[in-house]
Amino acid sequence: MSVSRTMRRPSKVFLRYALSYLLLLMVVFSVLTAYLTGYVNHQVSDTLQTTQVNRLNRIAQQHNEYIDNMMHTAEQIGLSPYILPFSYEKEPWKAYDLQLQLMPYMATNSICDQIYVHFAGDDYLYSSSASMTTSLFTELMQYEHTEPDTLLGLIERVDHLTVLPSQHVTSTLMDASGQKVVTFILPLGASPKSNRGTILFLIKQEKYRTMFQDAIDTDLNTMIFFEDALLAGSSDLPVSDEAVRRCVAEGKTEMTEDGTAYHVLFTEPKEWNMRYVTVLRKSDLENAVHGAETRVILILSAVGLVSICLAIFLATRHVRPIREISSLLPNTGDSGTRDELQEISSGIQALAKSNTELTSRLSNALPMQRHAFVIRFIKGRFETREEAVHLAQQIGFDIDRKYYAILLAGIQEGEDAAEITPVQDATVLMSELVAVRANLYLVFSDRPDAPRELADALCAGLSDSGGHYAVALSGIQTDYARASAAYLEAATAYDNRFITGDGVLAYEEISHNMEEVLPKAQKLIAAISQAVVLGSSELLEARMAELVSFLKTTSMSPFAFRMIYNDVIDTLIREHAMELSTMQDAREMYNIFSLTSCQSIDDLNDLLRGLCQSILQSGSGKKQETQTEEDVISQVAAYMDAHFQDPEISMSAIAESFDLSTTRLSTAFKERMHMSPLDYLSLLRAEAAKKLLRETDMPVREIGVRVGYYDPGSFARRFKQITGLTPVQYRKGQEAGEGAEN
Repeated sequence: MSVSRTMRRPSKVFLRYALSYLLLLMVVFSVLTAYLTGYVNHQVSDTLQTTQVNRLNRIAQQHNEYIDNMMHTAEQIGLSPYILPFSYEKEPWKAYDLQLQLMPYMATNSICDQIYVHFAGDDYLYSSSASMTTSLFTELMQYEHTEPDTLLGLIERVDHLTVLPSQHVTSTLMDASGQKVVTFILPLGASPKSNRGTILFLIKQEKYRTMFQDAIDTDLNTMIFFEDALLAGSSDLPVSDEAVRRCVAEGKTEMTEDGTAYHVLFTEPKEWNMRYVTVLRKSDLENAVHGAETRVILILSAVGLVSICLAIFLATRHVRPIREISSLLPNTGDSGTRDELQEISSGIQALAKSNTELTSRLSNALPMQRHAFVIRFIKGRFETREEAVHLAQQIGFDIDRKYYAILLAGIQEGEDAAEITPVQDATVLMSELVAVRANLYLVFSDRPDAPRELADALCAGLSDSGGHYAVALSGIQTDYARASAAYLEAATAYDNRFITGDGVLAYEEISHNMEEVLPKAQKLIAAISQAVVLGSSELLEARMAELVSFLKTTSMSPFAFRMIYNDVIDTLIREHAMELSTMQDAREMYNIFSLTSCQSIDDLNDLLRGLCQSILQSGSGKKQETQTEEDVISQVAAYMDAHFQDPEISMSAIAESFDLSTTRLSTAFKERMHMSPLDYLSLLRAEAAKKLLRETDMPVREIGVRVGYYDPGSFARRFKQITGLTPVQYRKGQEAGEGAEN
């Protein structure tokens, strides 16, 4: 029975979820189907009708161009100084000249099958191939609906555009007998009142059928009406022209003939009072709409099937954790009416009641969180002041105060940390540093004298316990970025306890010579950073040797050594954060406690060399990963390495060569190399000049030209900006150094 119940229990929950999903899907798909079918019905119908209307507009435009061309031909012939009226009886030779003159017009009017010209007062018609009397023309041209006398009258007296709609014409003048022909009769010249004569344009029905042809496979009738008379048309459907004319005249869009419904599309009367009409079977439109609806329904059905499978999958996914959680809970109710969801809800409530114990445990873990915060703070791991303040608030401390300082208080083995006497307007965080056998106190205060008060109180408490006691106090700080330097100050003061004895050891009261050596040290720091930017291991070794030589020949305290190395390492980490970002725990290679444990310059030098080599390796490895904009900047740098001696080198030319704008080149170069392209070029020239100054006796002016400067003054100024010395001073210093070594 228990197995059967276990099999049935998840099925109830499964059905609950599955039916909910399916009901939601049915509602969504019902609404979506109704909307899409209606939308497709309207859209497809409108698209088909719009396509036909656009087709009619295209035909109308083309037909109007033909009529304009005929009007232009009539005007040109009537006004041409080479085509003058004459009498065939008096000047028969001019008929041949006229035929030659009419040939170009026949060629340009490609729609016309024949063109005939009649001059007023003359009884002849002339074409590009023949001449005949008007009476002979009317006898030879047998129009189906136009009598010869009527045609003759139109030829002799027309004063405006006259059109004879499409009708059968039997004549030996045409290519074949019994063809349908549309005839345009226009007066010659720009003004009909000039009465210079008339011109006839004969157009076969096949020309219009060519105009009506397109890529549309739908059976339809296309017609052109001129003043309610059918000018021309194509008939694919069994619809009478008169029925269509009546429908268009009444403005209707639907008609029925022989039990078949048709849809009629037409344009408003265009130029020359012509109307263009298309007739479609209504069933063709409906079939197109139904086909589109069927495709939409099939697509929705496929999506619906996938959605049903997804609903079943999601229901199964929901059931599995419910079943697993329910199996962990005791069955307190009747086995036949057990509700898993209700049992889970009851279990959550029970967990909420037991949360008090968990909260207590988390509170006991606060000391570890506070210790971690103190270590992160003095290591300089916070990018902004706001980040440090926010994290401190989460562990119950308000450090958003103007001043802070670091205290180190010595402890004896087996002793607990001294009790901290509260100080007004101050927040104190404490952590034990086992490695240096001291307690570290971070003091944040609104008063600059609060850290000293706390140091005095700690000192008094330690003196009461007997034995040796010392409390070291760093300088008062305001910038959170100087936390590492503040720790070094406190550590330096703490190192002096063996000399000064017990008591409060303030950093300000310890003698040091940082102000004397700091300017020179800053230049060496910049030189090391530049060597790393250049990516030259040889140049880096030379700069590191200069730094070590300077430190060993300068009288300074261990604190000064550490402060200088702290500045060098911090500068490199900040300026080369991009290269170090690919390395795991890149900033951990610089640990403030490792720095304070260094007892010699060589120890410090090893620490710095390791960091520089890591930057060089990460930079070179990054270049090999992908071909990005940084590769382009590397190519620009390589180009400058090879051509820096060229005085004509310019940033605009370099940018154009590498398909970059000058602004983008400068920005990308600075992001990649941490200096502008011009500074990089100056650095290359300065390094080359230094080598020439050391190894040759070449004059300074010639050296400037050799490294890319036309002007010696510009060379000297840029050299001094980079090295701090003029070229002459640098050469003398190198010579003096070699003499001392000898």
